[in-house]
Amino acid sequence: MKRNNPINLKIIKVRLNGLKSIEEKLNYLRDIHNENKEKTEYKDTIFSLVEKMQTDNFPDTQDPKFTFWFLKYNANNLFFDEIDKIEFQRKIASEIKTQYIKDELKKITDLEEEATRLEHNGSINSSKKYKHQPNNLLYLFNNNLEHIEVKRVLSGNYYTTYPTEHNFNEIRSPEVIAFFRHIIFKPYLKRLLNEVNHKRKPDNRNQKLTLKQIALKYAYEGPQITRVNGDEIAKQYGHNSGEKLFQHFTYYSSTANRKGTPPFCTPKKLDNKIKLLESVIELLPKDKQ
Repeated sequence: MKRNNPINLKIIKVRLNGLKSIEEKLNYLRDIHNENKEKTEYKDTIFSLVEKMQTDNFPDTQDPKFTFWFLKYNANNLFFDEIDKIEFQRKIASEIKTQYIKDELKKITDLEEEATRLEHNGSINSSKKYKHQPNNLLYLFNNNLEHIEVKRVLSGNYYTTYPTEHNFNEIRSPEVIAFFRHIIFKPYLKRLLNEVNHKRKPDNRNQKLTLKQIALKYAYEGPQITRVNGDEIAKQYGHNSGEKLFQHFTYYSSTANRKGTPPFCTPKKLDNKIKLLESVIELLPKDKQ
């Protein structure tokens, strides 16, 4: 039996028509996607949703407002993919945490300094487009693409003025990787290092965990939280709402939800999600970190 798509495209189109800016429209589609991506009958991606709405709402996919939104969206997804990796979690929870962070920051800083040197001596020109024709593959042999993109994303305004070199649905393009590492990942690593150097991190094991922390901890460790055992588990941690705990566990059991950008995402929400992940990673046994 054919399952119906859980989203109503006609209603979505009407709603989009009532939104003025490209950012508002894309934020709306992102939230629709996030709300439905775990449903079995839902087969869309954020990219396919945009393509279905393209004629009326996104006629120019080279508009810098459009491409910059996807640059940030794709880079954010790369960031959550990275910090959700078992290898990364083990490193930041181990004795080599400080050295690992310093090494990563050095790689990022060295690349930025090299990019500046290359532009200064004329070896690269970050303002010149390098992908001149749609089918031109010669640019792939340019060893300085990484440096060019580093200079562009660090400028802060290049991609708000010009479209990205690659299509909006190329999730690991050079510009997406540069934005992820130099605009998102680098400040995150600096914050982690600052916490190590200047603050004594609270021992979360001696603090009362929130329902979200408990749910995420169980999602990583493996034991199931159900409506049957939810109340009992909640009481073990000093809470009463087993149903709410079960709802959080159901949400965090999805890898996509653990790694994805939060619905109606703001910088504050993003920071809260990162802090939640960090607090729970510290609680996990070594084989689960």
